[in-house]
This record gives sequence, C-alpha cells and structure tokens, in this order.
Amino acid sequence: MKKYIVIKNPDFNKKENNRYAIVMNQETRNLCLMVVYQPDLFNKTNYHIATTVANLGSPSSSFCLVKMDDTYLRFFDKMPTVFEPVIMHELGHFVHRDYDESKRKKTSTQIYNERILCVMNGIVPMTEILADRFAAENVGASNLIEALRLLIAERQKISEKGSEITIKEFELRIKELERYYMEK
Repeated sequence: MKKYIVIKNPDFNKKENNRYAIVMNQETRNLCLMVVYQPDLFNKTNYHIATTVANLGSPSSSFCLVKMDDTYLRFFDKMPTVFEPVIMHELGHFVHRDYDESKRKKTSTQIYNERILCVMNGIVPMTEILADRFAAENVGASNLIEALRLLIAERQKISEKGSEITIKEFELRIKELERYYMEK
C-alpha cells in the first residue's frame, strides 16, 4: 500500500477555485501537501513552482503548501505523469524539514545563490538529493527520472532567465538518481 495518496481536485478552475490537488497520508489521513494555483508567482518569486510550510491553526497541523503558476499548470496538464513525481519531490523537502524556518540560518536569496553555485560546479545540493530519493521511494526512480527528462524537454522550449541552470540541475539530478539506484 502506498503511504501517500494524491487527490486532484475535479472542480479545479483557475478563476474560482485555486486548489489543484492535495496529498494525504494514507495511514493517518492527515493533510501532507496542498497544491494551489497562483498566476503571479513568477513575478513575485522568480519561480514557477514554490513551496512553503502552512498550518491549519497550530504547528502540529503543518503541511506543505506548493504554489504553481501557468507554466507548471501547463506542464501538468500536458504531461500528467510528471505531476506525482514533482509533488513527491516537494513533499520530500517538507519531510526533511528543508522549509523549517527555525532550522534555517540563511535567507532564501542566499540558499538560491548557493544552489546555483553548486549546479554551476556540477554538484547537486544535498537537499535536492534527499528530496529526489524520497520521491523515488514513493513513485519509483524510473518515474522520477522520466518526469525530469520531460521537464527538461519542456524547459528547453522556454527562453527565460534561469532556464539553463534549471535544465543543468535536472540533468545532474538524473545522473545522481541513476548512480544511486544502479548501486542498489
């Protein structure tokens, strides 16, 4: 039995209902992740998909809140097999407490700059490796690798600042996943 269940919102409508999907823990029935549509996300953050921690009134009710704009909405609509691996990767960040503000010693800008520096030097940041391994354990390494390949193909069609570094990071992550799961 899968530990997490992904439920897409059949009533999703960009104008009226911005909740795209949720992920629940199959055993506890707790909300683990919510995906929402936010059309102006890239203008505000320079990301097409961004994740943070939210709660339902108390820290014990924390869940992962994933915001996406039209770019990822198009990716998910065009390539449905990409959705679950991407969302499990984001849930992996949450499970590993990468978004825990009390754990962070750096600003988001510093973390972003370090991530770019790692990728430019051919290194996958450990936070990405662990999130990928979490996703691979939940959706299968081959499914995650295929999702990353599809995302690379789509990102190659977008000419915007940051696309080249994103593509390089995805390529490095694929190599790391292949290396790790080939050794097992």
